Amino acid sequence: MNDEDSQRSQLLTKIYNKIENFASAEIERETKQKKLYYHNLAHAHAVKRRANIIFQAIKPILINKIEPQELDRIKYLIDICAMTHDLVQEFSFALEDNRSRERPLGLSETASINKIINYIRQVNQELLQANCQQAVIFTEADIDNIKEAIQATICHYDYFNNFIYQPYLYQSEKQLSLIAQIIAWADLGTLGMEGIEIYLQEGILLFLEENPDIAKLFTEQKNNKSNQNLILAKLNKSEVYPNLKEKLLKSTRSMVKFARSRKANFEREIASLDEEAKDILRARVFIYLTDENIHKIESIVPTEDNVNLTELLEFFNFDRYI
Repeated sequence: MNDEDSQRSQLLTKIYNKIENFASAEIERETKQKKLYYHNLAHAHAVKRRANIIFQAIKPILINKIEPQELDRIKYLIDICAMTHDLVQEFSFALEDNRSRERPLGLSETASINKIINYIRQVNQELLQANCQQAVIFTEADIDNIKEAIQATICHYDYFNNFIYQPYLYQSEKQLSLIAQIIAWADLGTLGMEGIEIYLQEGILLFLEENPDIAKLFTEQKNNKSNQNLILAKLNKSEVYPNLKEKLLKSTRSMVKFARSRKANFEREIASLDEEAKDILRARVFIYLTDENIHKIESIVPTEDNVNLTELLEFFNFDRYI
């Protein structure tokens, strides 16, 4: 590496650190204000980690097709997209409404895109004023790649087939960039890449995030050191939480359905890759996406109508997460 390349690399690292610090502060503020259990800094770092595993796994194939400097820039943009794809969380109901809240389709992602692109344009102005070399300035192509990658994490619910999917991975009129594909795979890649235990933990954290009233109840229980029998008695008698069992069952059934859909949709989601890259992802990256693990999830997650509230609460074990 010559002096100019070394300077460029150091400056890109400095710029990335600046963007990551901005993203971390924004996510932590959102987490505190909106009581986020899942869409927090841990999730951003997890997506970054998984995205890098995917990229490094297929990089040997890319080396023969993409120039080294361009590969470095792809890696740089992947890290930025991973850390900024969930900067903003918008919900259908306010935290104070004491009812389940949902994320309106695409609203959080659009707000996140606007926030990071505005910040990047601000960074660009600072770099231009400092007369930095052109190679470190974000181009319009870079900005388009970031926008596309965050859009690719938008999830739809297919009511006919009963599963969640990322529609941008399925569009036929335009193939997503490699950056966008990697971010989308990494965002929903927990089960395939990290296994059952982490996958179920994320499902429980998502339940707490979507049901702040339930999270508040168990936080109070923990703070007051109430025992499980007392809290269960309160839940059984309370008119405030008459649908708790139904809420918990809806969540566990979603965990099972989502696991099935991850396995069922995987081949279609990687269809644009060549066979060598597909083989690498199957054998070395998404190693837990197997029929055996789907069956195991079906066996350990309570989903039957006759399951009682005690069994459900034992499965969720909220004390571990609050």
